[in-house]
Amino acid sequence: MEPTASPNEFIGLRRQGVFKINIDSEGCTATAPVAGLFTNPGPIEGRGNYLLSSSGKLVDSQTLSPIADLGASGFPAPCVDLTTSRAYLVSSTSIKAFALSDGSLAGEFVFPEPLSSSPSQALRWGSDGFALSFNDQVKIVRWTERPTGGN
Repeated sequence: MEPTASPNEFIGLRRQGVFKINIDSEGCTATAPVAGLFTNPGPIEGRGNYLLSSSGKLVDSQTLSPIADLGASGFPAPCVDLTTSRAYLVSSTSIKAFALSDGSLAGEFVFPEPLSSSPSQALRWGSDGFALSFNDQVKIVRWTERPTGGN
């Protein structure tokens, strides 16, 4: 389950598709699943009105409609950062940043050497940091994003 911009609304993912869960004083209700938004989605992350899968699909969580196919996939640690208006995907060789508005490539940080294992979580940390959490360690990357195109 992932949060949305609405405090009482969450997004769920099942084999049948993506669905909304609304919580109020009467209890929980779930919408019918919307199929076809993700194929092999892997982990998802939701922030505000955005939902990102590690397979590189960016979705509007209010309308459950696609925003962009980022044309990239990453480890099971997608990251949505509303402060920078970016979606991030981590691969073994780099972190790619994409504009939330249209999915265009906004920057890339290339690791000095490939990662030897998959991070379980990735998050933007401060104004120039990126944290990658592994089973037994956390790696911090300092990255002052420089646009490569897009927003």
